This record gives sequence, structure tokens and C-alpha cells, in this order.
Amino acid sequence: MWDKKHKQYFNRDLRNQTFELMFEIYRELGNNIDLANFKKKIENMRTSYSRELKKVNASKQTGSGIDDVYKPSLWYYTLFAFYEETTEPTRKGTDTLDAGEVLRELWFQRLPQQVQGILTAQSDLNLDKVAELADKILEK
Repeated sequence: MWDKKHKQYFNRDLRNQTFELMFEIYRELGNNIDLANFKKKIENMRTSYSRELKKVNASKQTGSGIDDVYKPSLWYYTLFAFYEETTEPTRKGTDTLDAGEVLRELWFQRLPQQVQGILTAQSDLNLDKVAELADKILEK
């Protein structure tokens, strides 16, 4: 039901049947709620779990000791451990911009508009060469 790689994941009828089965079990426990709100509750729990998991993983990457790893506060965190295996990160661990590109963009934004227009076509040059070119344009 949660694993996007499973062949039955996109079978809407099967997913609805599974939700209805879970819903009936939930109602048998004495909870008075409709199916739409039950689905929202499950989605909220999944979102909260993902947020806590992200905090745990971020704390592991800081290089801190084992005692400094974030401790989740959700009572159902361990019960949702299966969900971690079924999700894919929305963004891989590599950044799309490196520090040089960020510096270049910040510098570029401070140039006069006419200079920016000329230098836009020079994206293949490194920052030093573009800076030299900008100096020459501004000297004229």
C-alpha cells in the first residue's frame, strides 16, 4: 500500500479496499470517524513520521556522537519503521549549486543591469574571467 515500487501500488481499487479494511478495524476500536477523515489522519501520521525521520537522519550527518542523535517524540515512530523502506528521498544528497556558483550568482546580481545583460552570454567562463570582463566593461 505504501511501496511505490510494488506492482500493486497503482491499483486504485486494491488500495481503496485496503484503506476500507484498515478503516473498519479502526472503527471497531471505538473510534467514530468517517473514511475521508481517516485517510487524512493516516496521511498526517505519515507526514509527521517523515519529518521526524528527516530530523534523525540530519542529526546523524552532523558528525555528532551517538548520544547526540535526535530522539523522535512520536509515540508511533517505531511502528512506522516499515514506511522508511518504501519512500524515496525527494532530493538526493548532492546540491545543485556549489559554493562557487552561489558566489557567482550573488556577485552577478550586484552588477548594473546593462553589464548583467552582456555577461549572461558568458556562462561558460569561470568567475575570474567573467570578473575581468566586467571590469573592462565598467572601465569604458
